[in-house]
Amino acid sequence: MTGPITRILLRIIAGILMGYMVPREVVDELLTNPDVETLLTAAVDASLGLAIWTATEGYYALAKRMDWKT
Repeated sequence: MTGPITRILLRIIAGILMGYMVPREVVDELLTNPDVETLLTAAVDASLGLAIWTATEGYYALAKRMDWKT
């Protein structure tokens, strides 16, 4: 049980350290750059599509396992 907790804590610490290492000007530029906005929008759309596809395939696998009509 200590392995997952340690991994989570290390990720949090890494995120905090990265937050302090990135200059404020870089963060402001990334947040106001239209190209970054476009990239993030595309990533969110792709993630949503992946989530829908995963749910559909998961339901299909469950239906096959339970001998439901497919």
